[in-house]
Amino acid sequence: MRWGFGVLGGALAAACIASTLASAEPAPGGAFDANYPRSEVYVGAPHADEQPAGRACLAARAYVDTVYAGRFADMAGLFADDAVIYWPMRDDEGAIFVRRIEGRAEIDAFYRNVIGRTRPYAIPVTLLGDDADCMMEVAARTEIDGAQRYRLSAINHFTVDASGKVTRLISFQRSGLSEQQVQ
Repeated sequence: MRWGFGVLGGALAAACIASTLASAEPAPGGAFDANYPRSEVYVGAPHADEQPAGRACLAARAYVDTVYAGRFADMAGLFADDAVIYWPMRDDEGAIFVRRIEGRAEIDAFYRNVIGRTRPYAIPVTLLGDDADCMMEVAARTEIDGAQRYRLSAINHFTVDASGKVTRLISFQRSGLSEQQVQ
């Protein structure tokens, strides 16, 4: 199962990036910096997709707003009682594995003790979905060449129930920038 997330996540990211680079239009969220041709680094802060369609994308937007407001104690309330999250992590040796987080108690602990410690800042540049599912493309703020910049970093797949509670979240995340990617 670990391999499948990497392949699917990579395929989704490649499809989004390939369609963006093939068109004359700027990327979702704004234009990429030509100085970083293989890294999808934005020229400035990207703009958020402000028009989420359907119940699932409204839930995804609420998720982002809650995370970036630093309200980690409220995160579990966005999820159904039996919700499951599949989140990529790194072990002490740097190997990537997928962590399964199940139920509100585990979700609450995860957001308070793991995500809350990192204080992430990201912008949802694409929200695409309906009342059941939403795919969200995320640009995260990171340090590149000594400056705070944004780059495409993740695609998250949200599935929600009829009440709009998240029942499943799968996160596909890119690795960090390597020296070769930046050049």
